[in-house]
Amino acid sequence: MHPGGAPTDALDVRILRRYISDGTRAPITSGFRDSVASIARRVGVDEDTVRHRLKRIEGSGFIQDWRLYVNASLWGGGNVQIRFDVESTAPKSAIVERLRLVPGMTHVAVFYDSLVALFEYEDASALPRQIELVRRLVEAPEVFVARDAFPPCALSLTACDWDLIRALRRDPRRSYVELAAAAQVSPRTARARLSRLLAGGVAFAWPTLNMRAPLDGMSVQLEVRYPGERKAAVDAAIASHAEAYHWHTVHLIPFRPADLWPCGYHLIVPNLSVARDLLEWAQRVPGVSHARLYVYEDLVTFFEEYDQALDWRLSRMPTARRLASRRS
Repeated sequence: MHPGGAPTDALDVRILRRYISDGTRAPITSGFRDSVASIARRVGVDEDTVRHRLKRIEGSGFIQDWRLYVNASLWGGGNVQIRFDVESTAPKSAIVERLRLVPGMTHVAVFYDSLVALFEYEDASALPRQIELVRRLVEAPEVFVARDAFPPCALSLTACDWDLIRALRRDPRRSYVELAAAAQVSPRTARARLSRLLAGGVAFAWPTLNMRAPLDGMSVQLEVRYPGERKAAVDAAIASHAEAYHWHTVHLIPFRPADLWPCGYHLIVPNLSVARDLLEWAQRVPGVSHARLYVYEDLVTFFEEYDQALDWRLSRMPTARRLASRRS
Protein backbone atom coordinates (compact mmCIF):
# COMPACT_ATOMS: atom_id res chain seq x y z
CA MET A 1 0.00 0.00 0.00
CA HIS A 2 1.14 3.53 -0.81
CA PRO A 3 2.21 5.53 2.27
CA GLY A 4 -0.67 7.95 1.61
CA GLY A 5 -3.13 5.13 2.12
CA ALA A 6 -4.38 4.59 -1.45
CA PRO A 7 -5.52 1.08 -2.35
CA THR A 8 -2.84 -0.75 -4.28
CA ASP A 9 -2.32 -4.30 -3.02
CA ALA A 10 -4.60 -7.29 -3.59
CA LEU A 11 -6.15 -7.18 -0.12
CA ASP A 12 -6.94 -3.47 -0.42
CA VAL A 13 -8.63 -4.17 -3.75
CA ARG A 14 -10.70 -7.04 -2.29
CA ILE A 15 -11.85 -4.87 0.62
CA LEU A 16 -12.62 -1.96 -1.68
CA ARG A 17 -14.61 -4.26 -3.97
CA ARG A 18 -16.80 -5.40 -1.07
CA TYR A 19 -17.10 -1.88 0.30
CA ILE A 20 -18.24 -0.23 -2.94
CA SER A 21 -19.96 -3.11 -4.76
CA ASP A 22 -22.66 -5.40 -3.42
CA GLY A 23 -22.26 -8.18 -5.97
CA THR A 24 -25.42 -7.34 -7.92
CA ARG A 25 -25.60 -5.92 -11.43
CA ALA A 26 -26.55 -2.46 -10.21
CA PRO A 27 -23.76 0.05 -11.04
CA ILE A 28 -23.64 1.34 -7.46
CA THR A 29 -24.17 -0.41 -4.17
CA SER A 30 -27.30 -1.14 -2.15
CA GLY A 31 -25.04 -2.63 0.54
CA PHE A 32 -23.65 0.73 1.61
CA ARG A 33 -24.62 0.08 5.24
CA ASP A 34 -22.80 -3.25 5.50
CA SER A 35 -20.84 -3.52 8.72
CA VAL A 36 -17.09 -4.01 9.03
CA ALA A 37 -17.86 -7.49 10.37
CA SER A 38 -19.85 -8.33 7.24
CA ILE A 39 -17.05 -7.14 4.94
CA ALA A 40 -14.46 -9.05 6.99
CA ARG A 41 -16.45 -12.29 6.68
CA ARG A 42 -16.74 -11.92 2.92
CA VAL A 43 -13.09 -11.04 2.42
CA GLY A 44 -11.84 -13.66 4.88
CA VAL A 45 -9.80 -11.46 7.24
CA ASP A 46 -10.34 -10.12 10.75
CA GLU A 47 -12.36 -6.99 11.49
CA ASP A 48 -9.38 -4.95 12.71
CA THR A 49 -7.62 -5.49 9.39
CA VAL A 50 -10.67 -4.31 7.45
CA ARG A 51 -11.18 -1.33 9.74
CA HIS A 52 -7.53 -0.30 9.43
CA ARG A 53 -7.46 -0.72 5.66
CA LEU A 54 -10.70 1.21 5.13
CA LYS A 55 -9.40 4.03 7.31
CA ARG A 56 -6.29 4.30 5.18
CA ILE A 57 -8.25 4.04 1.91
CA GLU A 58 -10.60 6.83 2.97
CA GLY A 59 -7.70 8.84 4.42
CA SER A 60 -5.96 8.71 1.05
CA GLY A 61 -8.70 10.83 -0.50
CA PHE A 62 -9.67 8.09 -2.94
CA ILE A 63 -13.17 7.99 -1.40
CA GLN A 64 -14.32 11.51 -0.53
CA ASP A 65 -18.06 11.45 0.10
CA TRP A 66 -21.24 9.38 -0.19
CA ARG A 67 -24.67 10.30 -1.51
CA LEU A 68 -27.97 8.49 -1.65
CA TYR A 69 -29.28 7.59 -5.08
CA VAL A 70 -32.98 6.87 -5.56
CA ASN A 71 -33.92 4.48 -8.36
CA ALA A 72 -35.20 6.59 -11.26
CA SER A 73 -37.69 3.90 -12.22
CA LEU A 74 -39.81 5.14 -9.30
CA TRP A 75 -40.79 8.12 -11.47
CA GLY A 76 -40.69 6.27 -14.77
CA GLY A 77 -37.13 7.17 -15.68
CA GLY A 78 -33.77 5.48 -16.05
CA ASN A 79 -30.05 6.08 -16.58
CA VAL A 80 -27.81 5.99 -19.62
CA GLN A 81 -24.11 6.30 -20.35
CA ILE A 82 -22.76 7.97 -23.48
CA ARG A 83 -19.16 7.26 -24.46
CA PHE A 84 -17.31 9.27 -27.08
CA ASP A 85 -13.72 9.69 -28.17
CA VAL A 86 -11.76 12.94 -27.96
CA GLU A 87 -8.25 13.94 -28.87
CA SER A 88 -5.87 13.48 -25.95
CA THR A 89 -5.06 17.21 -26.17
CA ALA A 90 -8.71 18.30 -26.30
CA PRO A 91 -9.90 20.87 -23.69
CA LYS A 92 -11.69 18.24 -21.59
CA SER A 93 -12.52 20.61 -18.74
CA ALA A 94 -14.49 22.80 -21.15
CA ILE A 95 -16.35 19.73 -22.45
CA VAL A 96 -17.20 18.69 -18.89
CA GLU A 97 -18.61 22.16 -18.17
CA ARG A 98 -20.82 21.94 -21.26
CA LEU A 99 -22.08 18.54 -20.14
CA ARG A 100 -22.93 19.96 -16.72
CA LEU A 101 -25.71 21.93 -18.45
CA VAL A 102 -27.50 18.78 -19.60
CA PRO A 103 -30.55 18.08 -17.37
CA GLY A 104 -30.02 14.98 -15.24
CA MET A 105 -26.25 14.80 -15.74
CA THR A 106 -24.69 13.05 -12.71
CA HIS A 107 -21.13 12.03 -13.66
CA VAL A 108 -18.51 12.52 -16.33
CA ALA A 109 -15.66 10.03 -16.46
CA VAL A 110 -12.60 11.63 -18.05
CA PHE A 111 -10.14 9.29 -19.73
CA TYR A 112 -6.96 9.99 -21.68
CA ASP A 113 -8.68 9.78 -25.06
CA SER A 114 -12.42 9.59 -24.32
CA LEU A 115 -15.18 10.70 -21.98
CA VAL A 116 -18.27 8.98 -20.60
CA ALA A 117 -21.30 11.07 -19.67
CA LEU A 118 -23.81 9.52 -17.27
CA PHE A 119 -27.23 11.04 -16.85
CA GLU A 120 -30.70 10.30 -15.56
CA TYR A 121 -33.79 10.78 -17.68
CA GLU A 122 -37.47 10.95 -16.77
CA ASP A 123 -39.17 10.62 -20.15
CA ALA A 124 -38.09 7.70 -22.34
CA SER A 125 -39.75 9.26 -25.37
CA ALA A 126 -37.45 12.30 -25.06
CA LEU A 127 -34.29 10.25 -24.57
CA PRO A 128 -33.19 10.19 -28.24
CA ARG A 129 -33.31 14.01 -28.29
CA GLN A 130 -31.24 14.19 -25.10
CA ILE A 131 -28.64 11.85 -26.56
CA GLU A 132 -28.46 13.95 -29.72
CA LEU A 133 -28.09 17.08 -27.56
CA VAL A 134 -25.09 15.53 -25.82
CA ARG A 135 -23.54 14.50 -29.14
CA ARG A 136 -23.84 18.04 -30.48
CA LEU A 137 -22.57 19.64 -27.29
CA VAL A 138 -19.40 17.57 -27.38
CA GLU A 139 -19.14 17.79 -31.19
CA ALA A 140 -18.65 14.04 -31.49
CA PRO A 141 -19.22 12.41 -34.91
CA GLU A 142 -20.57 9.33 -33.16
CA VAL A 143 -21.31 8.12 -29.65
CA PHE A 144 -21.82 4.75 -27.97
CA VAL A 145 -24.89 4.56 -25.73
CA ALA A 146 -25.82 1.96 -23.09
CA ARG A 147 -28.27 1.77 -20.21
CA ASP A 148 -27.24 1.43 -16.58
CA ALA A 149 -28.38 -1.87 -15.07
CA PHE A 150 -30.48 -0.57 -12.21
CA PRO A 151 -33.20 -3.08 -11.30
CA PRO A 152 -36.86 -2.25 -11.95
CA CYS A 153 -38.60 -1.11 -8.79
CA ALA A 154 -42.25 -1.98 -8.13
CA LEU A 155 -42.46 -1.14 -4.43
CA SER A 156 -45.24 1.14 -3.23
CA LEU A 157 -43.65 3.64 -0.85
CA THR A 158 -45.32 5.00 2.26
CA ALA A 159 -44.89 8.44 3.81
CA CYS A 160 -42.53 6.84 6.35
CA ASP A 161 -40.39 5.45 3.53
CA TRP A 162 -40.10 8.88 1.93
CA ASP A 163 -39.16 10.38 5.30
CA LEU A 164 -36.33 7.85 5.60
CA ILE A 165 -35.10 8.72 2.10
CA ARG A 166 -35.13 12.42 3.01
CA ALA A 167 -33.12 11.67 6.16
CA LEU A 168 -30.54 9.67 4.21
CA ARG A 169 -30.12 11.73 1.06
CA ARG A 170 -26.92 13.56 2.04
CA ASP A 171 -25.54 11.03 4.52
CA PRO A 172 -26.59 7.49 3.57
CA ARG A 173 -24.33 5.93 6.20
CA ARG A 174 -25.71 7.76 9.24
CA SER A 175 -26.60 5.63 12.26
CA TYR A 176 -30.02 4.06 12.78
CA VAL A 177 -30.48 6.18 15.91
CA GLU A 178 -29.87 9.40 13.94
CA LEU A 179 -32.00 8.14 11.08
CA ALA A 180 -34.87 7.23 13.39
CA ALA A 181 -34.78 10.64 15.07
CA ALA A 182 -34.83 12.46 11.73
CA ALA A 183 -37.73 10.34 10.43
CA GLN A 184 -39.53 10.36 13.81
CA VAL A 185 -39.75 6.58 14.10
CA SER A 186 -38.10 4.02 16.36
CA PRO A 187 -34.65 2.67 15.44
CA ARG A 188 -36.24 -0.76 15.01
CA THR A 189 -38.76 0.63 12.51
CA ALA A 190 -36.04 2.57 10.72
CA ARG A 191 -33.92 -0.57 10.32
CA ALA A 192 -36.85 -2.68 9.07
CA ARG A 193 -38.11 -0.05 6.65
CA LEU A 194 -34.66 0.68 5.25
CA SER A 195 -33.95 -3.02 4.78
CA ARG A 196 -37.14 -3.22 2.71
CA LEU A 197 -36.11 -0.25 0.58
CA LEU A 198 -32.66 -1.71 -0.09
CA ALA A 199 -33.97 -5.18 -0.89
CA GLY A 200 -36.59 -3.66 -3.19
CA GLY A 201 -34.04 -1.75 -5.29
CA VAL A 202 -35.25 1.67 -4.17
CA ALA A 203 -32.11 3.10 -2.60
CA PHE A 204 -28.43 2.90 -3.50
CA ALA A 205 -25.37 4.93 -2.60
CA TRP A 206 -22.57 6.27 -4.71
CA PRO A 207 -19.22 7.61 -3.53
CA THR A 208 -17.24 10.52 -4.87
CA LEU A 209 -14.04 8.88 -6.07
CA ASN A 210 -10.83 10.81 -6.62
CA MET A 211 -9.15 9.05 -9.53
CA ARG A 212 -6.19 11.39 -9.07
CA ALA A 213 -5.48 10.22 -5.52
CA PRO A 214 -1.82 9.25 -5.01
CA LEU A 215 -1.54 5.60 -6.06
CA ASP A 216 1.31 3.18 -6.54
CA GLY A 217 -0.35 2.38 -9.83
CA MET A 218 -2.98 3.49 -12.30
CA SER A 219 -6.78 3.65 -12.36
CA VAL A 220 -8.06 2.16 -15.61
CA GLN A 221 -11.26 0.78 -17.06
CA LEU A 222 -11.30 -2.34 -19.20
CA GLU A 223 -14.38 -2.21 -21.41
CA VAL A 224 -15.58 -5.33 -23.20
CA ARG A 225 -18.61 -6.13 -25.33
CA TYR A 226 -20.08 -9.54 -26.04
CA PRO A 227 -23.31 -11.31 -27.03
CA GLY A 228 -25.81 -11.47 -24.19
CA GLU A 229 -25.62 -15.25 -23.88
CA ARG A 230 -21.88 -14.98 -23.11
CA LYS A 231 -22.24 -12.45 -20.27
CA ALA A 232 -22.05 -14.79 -17.28
CA ALA A 233 -19.06 -16.71 -18.64
CA VAL A 234 -17.10 -13.62 -19.73
CA ASP A 235 -17.78 -11.71 -16.52
CA ALA A 236 -16.64 -14.68 -14.42
CA ALA A 237 -13.49 -15.18 -16.48
CA ILE A 238 -12.41 -11.53 -16.27
CA ALA A 239 -13.26 -11.17 -12.58
CA SER A 240 -11.18 -14.25 -11.82
CA HIS A 241 -8.21 -13.41 -14.02
CA ALA A 242 -8.03 -9.77 -12.87
CA GLU A 243 -9.00 -10.50 -9.25
CA ALA A 244 -5.92 -8.81 -7.78
CA TYR A 245 -6.73 -5.51 -9.55
CA HIS A 246 -10.50 -5.54 -10.08
CA TRP A 247 -12.49 -3.44 -7.57
CA HIS A 248 -15.73 -2.57 -9.37
CA THR A 249 -17.82 -3.72 -12.32
CA VAL A 250 -20.07 -1.44 -14.36
CA HIS A 251 -22.78 -3.74 -15.73
CA LEU A 252 -24.63 -2.17 -18.65
CA ILE A 253 -27.59 -3.07 -20.83
CA PRO A 254 -27.61 -2.59 -24.62
CA PHE A 255 -29.39 0.56 -25.70
CA ARG A 256 -30.84 -1.26 -28.69
CA PRO A 257 -31.84 -4.93 -28.64
CA ALA A 258 -29.42 -5.81 -31.44
CA ASP A 259 -26.38 -4.23 -29.71
CA LEU A 260 -23.66 -6.21 -27.98
CA TRP A 261 -23.73 -6.24 -24.18
CA PRO A 262 -21.12 -3.81 -22.76
CA CYS A 263 -19.42 -4.09 -19.39
CA GLY A 264 -16.70 -2.05 -17.72
CA TYR A 265 -14.20 -3.35 -15.17
CA HIS A 266 -12.49 -0.81 -12.93
CA LEU A 267 -8.95 -1.85 -12.16
CA ILE A 268 -6.04 -0.50 -10.15
CA VAL A 269 -2.89 -1.78 -11.84
CA PRO A 270 0.77 -1.20 -10.96
CA ASN A 271 1.72 0.05 -14.41
CA LEU A 272 0.62 0.36 -18.03
CA SER A 273 2.38 -2.85 -19.00
CA VAL A 274 0.14 -4.91 -16.69
CA ALA A 275 -2.91 -3.10 -18.04
CA ARG A 276 -1.92 -3.91 -21.62
CA ASP A 277 -1.36 -7.56 -20.73
CA LEU A 278 -4.86 -7.69 -19.25
CA LEU A 279 -6.29 -6.09 -22.40
CA GLU A 280 -4.52 -8.56 -24.67
CA TRP A 281 -5.76 -11.45 -22.52
CA ALA A 282 -9.34 -10.11 -22.56
CA GLN A 283 -9.27 -9.87 -26.34
CA ARG A 284 -8.68 -13.63 -26.46
CA VAL A 285 -11.50 -14.57 -24.07
CA PRO A 286 -14.09 -16.68 -25.93
CA GLY A 287 -17.16 -14.60 -26.70
CA VAL A 288 -15.50 -11.17 -26.42
CA SER A 289 -16.19 -9.19 -29.59
CA HIS A 290 -14.62 -5.92 -28.47
CA ALA A 291 -12.12 -4.94 -25.78
CA ARG A 292 -10.53 -1.58 -25.08
CA LEU A 293 -8.53 -0.04 -22.26
CA TYR A 294 -9.18 3.46 -20.90
CA VAL A 295 -6.80 5.30 -18.57
CA TYR A 296 -8.53 7.52 -16.02
CA GLU A 297 -7.69 11.19 -15.68
CA ASP A 298 -10.63 12.24 -13.51
CA LEU A 299 -14.18 11.42 -12.42
CA VAL A 300 -16.41 14.48 -12.07
CA THR A 301 -19.57 14.04 -9.97
CA PHE A 302 -22.38 16.59 -10.03
CA PHE A 303 -23.78 16.00 -6.54
CA GLU A 304 -25.14 19.53 -6.14
CA GLU A 305 -27.25 19.29 -9.28
CA TYR A 306 -28.50 15.81 -8.39
CA ASP A 307 -29.35 16.85 -4.83
CA GLN A 308 -31.39 19.80 -6.10
CA ALA A 309 -33.36 17.58 -8.47
CA LEU A 310 -33.92 14.95 -5.79
CA ASP A 311 -35.02 17.56 -3.24
CA TRP A 312 -37.59 18.85 -5.72
CA ARG A 313 -38.94 15.34 -6.28
CA LEU A 314 -39.04 14.61 -2.55
CA SER A 315 -40.92 17.85 -1.90
CA ARG A 316 -43.79 16.40 -3.93
CA MET A 317 -43.92 13.16 -1.94
CA PRO A 318 -45.97 12.66 1.25
CA THR A 319 -44.52 12.99 4.74
CA ALA A 320 -45.79 11.30 7.88
CA ARG A 321 -46.11 14.68 9.60
CA ARG A 322 -48.13 16.12 6.72
CA LEU A 323 -50.48 13.13 6.72
CA ALA A 324 -50.93 13.34 10.48
CA SER A 325 -51.85 17.03 10.31
CA ARG A 326 -54.45 16.29 7.67
CA ARG A 327 -56.05 13.59 9.83
CA SER A 328 -56.24 15.96 12.79
